[in-house]
Amino acid sequence: MEDLRIFGVVQTTDEVRIGLAGVPNQPRSIAAIFGLLAAEDIGAYLVEQRLTSPFAERFDLAFTVARSRRHHALRALESARGRIGFIAIRCDEDIGRISLLGTDMRSHAVVTARLLAGLTAARIRFEFVSTSADEISLIIRLSDAARAMDAVRATFGPDVDQVNLVDTATLTRWTTPA
Repeated sequence: MEDLRIFGVVQTTDEVRIGLAGVPNQPRSIAAIFGLLAAEDIGAYLVEQRLTSPFAERFDLAFTVARSRRHHALRALESARGRIGFIAIRCDEDIGRISLLGTDMRSHAVVTARLLAGLTAARIRFEFVSTSADEISLIIRLSDAARAMDAVRATFGPDVDQVNLVDTATLTRWTTPA
């Protein structure tokens, strides 16, 4: 892990997960959904599309939005349900997100494996995993957020020098100085 730098981990509890079931499997469906959210100035994160087969006529879509914008997002989506054609909408308010931040993480598969193993050892259930070159993000249960941070610290503490901890009501960061 010589090229790898882990800068820290971010825990956020200020998001909710919105799920749309039975979205018509057409490019215009996704464009309409995210166009609607953008028009309302609602950012969507950690987008997950579940398609049972490439030939399926419908799929499920889930994404996170800021907790403070959830009612606005739900109203906007509900008002467009008939036009877009999805079958059902659900909002899961009991989620948190843990994001491990670093560089060159895609080249080091062991980082994701260590993160998942550390959370598993702490009996933290993760519901969604997203990876990129500089971030690994997981959706977890809100009630597990503090234990998840402890598990990440226990797993990566030796690889992170001088941990600086800042706690607020909705965000916890620990990072190495630049």
